Amino acid sequence: MQILSIQGTVQGLVLTSPLCLKQDVVKIFFYAATRIFITGRKKNGFQALATPPEFAQYFDPNPPPPYLYADYNSKAKLNYLMLSVLAKFNWQLGTKSPASFYADAGPFGALLVSAHQVTSGSSIIYIDEQMQQQLTPDAQSFDNKEDIKSDLHKGNFGIEGDLGLAFNFKNNRLFVEGGANYGFLNIQKGTDNGKNNTGAATIRIGYACNFGKVIGAKEHS
Repeated sequence: MQILSIQGTVQGLVLTSPLCLKQDVVKIFFYAATRIFITGRKKNGFQALATPPEFAQYFDPNPPPPYLYADYNSKAKLNYLMLSVLAKFNWQLGTKSPASFYADAGPFGALLVSAHQVTSGSSIIYIDEQMQQQLTPDAQSFDNKEDIKSDLHKGNFGIEGDLGLAFNFKNNRLFVEGGANYGFLNIQKGTDNGKNNTGAATIRIGYACNFGKVIGAKEHS
């Protein structure tokens, strides 16, 4: 598995449980958000691949090289379930306006749900990166989907932040936001396939429901 960079998007339902700390135009919330994080890496063209065991016979009695080279398409797709605990700063756009601008930031924990390496195309396989030494006389098929979950750590944690615009309706809201997240742990269990972290720029448009009583909120008769 060759993973050089990880980028992706966030999709799913955001469930929040707020704790309001200030009753003013500017409000500070702490809330938990559960999301499905779908991330991946795509690389097309001439690239290295770990030497498959079935090609070791071509190098007998010497050990095979760690990598061979070919021209093919490769994509890694990793699905995470994320739980974030975020501090949210909210600015109301007018005393009677349902719209508000907000920024949030905080840590997240993530559980790896699935991971696959998908390759496609066909190519002659080369021993060297300069494409001077052919290993196979004919093009080999790279059409394959491999489960790589066992090669990766099951969990991760990191930090995320967002900027957004929300339209509030009682305990529910519509929102559009953009942000980013970064995982602190290397996703691979070993170093044979590199050392990489997850990270993504995100754009979300969604609907959120608040659960729980807002502490300090005033009741109106």
